[in-house]
Amino acid sequence: MKPKLRRLEIIPLKDGFFLKDPLGISKGVFVSPQALTLCLLMDGTKDLSDLKAEYFRLTGYLLKDEVLKQFLDTLDGALLLENENFLSALRDLKNRLLLKGVREMSYAGEVYPRDERACMEFLSGEEKEEKLSPLGVLVPHMDLRVAKKTYWEAYGRLKRDKEIVVILGVSHYWHEYPFSAPITGTSILFPRYPLTWKLPLGF
Repeated sequence: MKPKLRRLEIIPLKDGFFLKDPLGISKGVFVSPQALTLCLLMDGTKDLSDLKAEYFRLTGYLLKDEVLKQFLDTLDGALLLENENFLSALRDLKNRLLLKGVREMSYAGEVYPRDERACMEFLSGEEKEEKLSPLGVLVPHMDLRVAKKTYWEAYGRLKRDKEIVVILGVSHYWHEYPFSAPITGTSILFPRYPLTWKLPLGF
């Protein structure tokens, strides 16, 4: 057994760190600084004996077998290890999403209002006098709560004369494939599973 920690978001807290799952499959776990050191050693190349030896070299503390195995069970139960348990949960999540056909809102009520009218008021901004019709626009990918003015500096200048708009977004997290593309409407790749995104303003 050579445990490998998944690519996670590590959030510093007062007394330790929170391991956050960017895919949202797991609720994540809180770990101490010592436990984080152990986690960072789990790169898939070390078995349990190697982990104990390397941890001892770094900290001077010899881990007991039962303590190490219990910690690994905690990470595995939280789906934070890259193994078949996690891959099975990921496949199940994908299948449920495709069968449902709708990508629910993830940050409604947090980053933007859930209610349609409140969302329209939140998104409203100053229209720019000079209107442009460029082939493309490069806009920072930031939280709406702190970058709304920045978005209006870009989108508020666009003429609304396009029939088709393609949005290419940059992910905050690692993906298993180089590109992550939503499928909307009738899909050529997955005709049985058209996927639409649900938003406060509709689909």
